[in-house]
Amino acid sequence: MAAADDFRRGLVQLGKEMVTEGLADLMADTARQALRGVVGRSPVDTGRFRGNWQVVSDPAAAKPSATVDKEGSATIAAGDAAIAAAVAADPHGRICIANPLRYAGLIEYGSSKQAPLGVVEITAAEVELIRYMKEGG
Repeated sequence: MAAADDFRRGLVQLGKEMVTEGLADLMADTARQALRGVVGRSPVDTGRFRGNWQVVSDPAAAKPSATVDKEGSATIAAGDAAIAAAVAADPHGRICIANPLRYAGLIEYGSSKQAPLGVVEITAAEVELIRYMKEGG
């Protein structure tokens, strides 16, 4: 009887670990797609807007910086590291991608000729479509 109980507990634990691992992978993949989308779609003049995309657990924690990244590669690298750390710390946690610059909202709602349809809403739709297609939709 004890062996059967141990076996059952082992299966339950394995199931929990598999779900947690799958969730962590899904969260990380989705966050990386979103990060690449918003950084890549960001209009570039000086590169400050593109360089201010930040991966945080709470959007209020994002603070404007003087970071400039015209190509976006440094922003993506920093974001990927933050995503990996967040998922490792809490696979059930929240990952937010925020741009704390005052004019981010203006860009999102059409003030940029380089991104007249914004950045975030298009990326969110794209990420949703990618997830739908991966699920066999």
